Amino acid sequence: MAANSEGILDEDGDASDWIEIWNYGPTPVSLEGLTMTDDSESPDLWSFPAISLDANDYLIVFASGKDRRFKENELHCNFELDRKGEFLSLNRFIDEEWVELSEFKPFPAQRRDISYGSVGNENLISTAHFLTPSPGARNRGNSVSGFVKDTRFSIDRGYYESPFELLISTETKGATLAYTTNGTI
Repeated sequence: MAANSEGILDEDGDASDWIEIWNYGPTPVSLEGLTMTDDSESPDLWSFPAISLDANDYLIVFASGKDRRFKENELHCNFELDRKGEFLSLNRFIDEEWVELSEFKPFPAQRRDISYGSVGNENLISTAHFLTPSPGARNRGNSVSGFVKDTRFSIDRGYYESPFELLISTETKGATLAYTTNGTI
């Protein structure tokens, strides 16, 4: 979640952005040696402490810039997320090179208090925006694949004395535009 304002708070009471790690495997996994970054040129920007993540368990890492790696407290990486979207990856050094285990290249622009992430299982994973974030639990529920781009009106708003034809459009292909002339939902 790159635009957290009313979601979960960190131990300082801040609504820091956050990244959730999920171990979908059947056994615990060590996070020691894993790194995260928002800079594709620096795969080891932030390193996990020597901790394990149980099978089917979740871990929240705050993207606050506070750089906290104490396994008995909340984890905070040393970078923040850009709500306009950016590169983000989880990495491991294997056979003399950095390997991206999971990545967004980039994740799309975020909206306030709407999370973005993976949905599915290890065999079929897609991404979505989650209207109701679920930190610490599986992503599910109210999700959308994207948002409609701004609408354009062929005539500017204002007061007019005679009828006219108005065209409303968007660059989002396949979008359905709905409107009302009397203010009802």
